[in-house]
Amino acid sequence: MKRFARLLPAFLIGIASLLAAPVASAMLPDNGWYWNPAESGRGFNIEIQDNALFMSAFVYRPDGTAAWYVGGGPMSSDRAWSGDLYETANGQCIGCPHRAPDLILSGRASITFTSERTASISLLGGTVSVERQDWSGYGSLTHEALLGEWSTTEGDPAFPVYFADRITLSQTRTDSAGAYASGNVTGISSRVAVGDYYSTLRAYNILVDSSTSYYSFYAFTMNTLNRIEGLEWTYRKGESPTGSGTYFVAHRTKSGARVRGMNAPGIAKTDGPGVARNAIDAARAANSSVKGVRPPALQDLSPGALAEAASILERRLHAARP
Repeated sequence: MKRFARLLPAFLIGIASLLAAPVASAMLPDNGWYWNPAESGRGFNIEIQDNALFMSAFVYRPDGTAAWYVGGGPMSSDRAWSGDLYETANGQCIGCPHRAPDLILSGRASITFTSERTASISLLGGTVSVERQDWSGYGSLTHEALLGEWSTTEGDPAFPVYFADRITLSQTRTDSAGAYASGNVTGISSRVAVGDYYSTLRAYNILVDSSTSYYSFYAFTMNTLNRIEGLEWTYRKGESPTGSGTYFVAHRTKSGARVRGMNAPGIAKTDGPGVARNAIDAARAANSSVKGVRPPALQDLSPGALAEAASILERRLHAARP
């Protein structure tokens, strides 16, 4: 392990030019219910599997009677679909013998995703701007969006050395700056973690007391209600995050309700105490300083704003220690 900690940082720095290669902008839209919050009462369910999209729409005719439409098929790109639209009629009632519904061709429909959680839907002679429906608060620009367990993966395909962690944020705390989320590395209560939305960076942030000598700082956007993407810095305590950071992606693997002890969705497995976290963090710190390409949503991050956000979270981290 000592040899690993000594050699890997130098190796990472040596491949900086590889990590600086441009990254294509792609989109992975969120599955779920979409609506226009200014026009409640109708909605659209969209699910994508591989490159196949299926949409169902519950809407109303001009006379006020309800109608149900469906459509689907291969997408033409990572953010666009068009195809035939069908109205369903004379289908099966609850408790009745099966009767396949009639499908009545009603024209064409198209969906263009304007972000991973917003879209423009054209059908039946009109166009509707919609967004992913959020009744959990996970889409809010507050600390509440961070509650739950996040399983992270850090690294870049140009140099496939990856690091991972699991961070549980289960409590809301308040200080003079406002409310924030707190918790710990999953399974290690002494490794405290805190998080919040920082408006100056226009990004969410999490600071983790990763090991005896190192902090890990995450800055990211909420791509979907359960997926985040951004940059991570591991740096020595007493210092500030420097360099361009390491790209990371994370998924919510336990819901906010689950980590607060309620019966709610989440994976069952928990982590135990990590082994040689200081050695691993030394390698992560070297990787953080390697110049890489920032995700488009984080292009405006400044060193000063990063240091300020990390400092605020560090004070909160000390206050949240058990």
